[in-house]
Amino acid sequence: MSEIDTTHSEKYRLSWARLVSDVLSPPMVWTLIAFPLGLLGTVSIANALASATLYSFLSSWVPVLFIVWMVRRGHITDIHMKVRKQRRIPLLLTIIMSFIGWQCVRLLGASPALVSFTFYTSIGITLMSVVTLYWQISLHAMAITSATTIILLFFGMRYALALVPLIPLVSLARLNLHRHTPLQILAGASVGILIPLGLHLLGQ
Repeated sequence: MSEIDTTHSEKYRLSWARLVSDVLSPPMVWTLIAFPLGLLGTVSIANALASATLYSFLSSWVPVLFIVWMVRRGHITDIHMKVRKQRRIPLLLTIIMSFIGWQCVRLLGASPALVSFTFYTSIGITLMSVVTLYWQISLHAMAITSATTIILLFFGMRYALALVPLIPLVSLARLNLHRHTPLQILAGASVGILIPLGLHLLGQ
């Protein structure tokens, strides 16, 4: 039996770690923070909602729907893509859709905070996608730390501190599921901090 057939037959087992991983997955995290960033200094609520919705759909949910479709077709074992070689096409699509989403919010005249966020995320996704083809770096850790860092940059320390407890929660969940080593989680978290912070300091 092939590797895909064996893994694909695994049953979904609900646990606190699985629930945390699914609820605080990168698409969910980025979707949730896109809306407050869209409302920050925007010219209208309609523009904020339209921009955040469009970006979330293009950069997060189009790739997710594609992965679900690939899982149903039997080409990918599960939505978390445990088998590294199965990630190439979905990650390439994610990179492309992320940059398309960034350009769309720019053209819509979205808030500067949302435009910056979409750019930071696009760069982070590109870097993580390249690395994860060769090493199981944690996208979950990158997503939650990048969200916390971006909230710090645009909303201040008080709001960022509210998200800080989610970082060890996500990290422990990924360890509990045996998806990553501590070093892979630390590496993902470091990227999530350094990319938005570095680009912000450079005035991007």
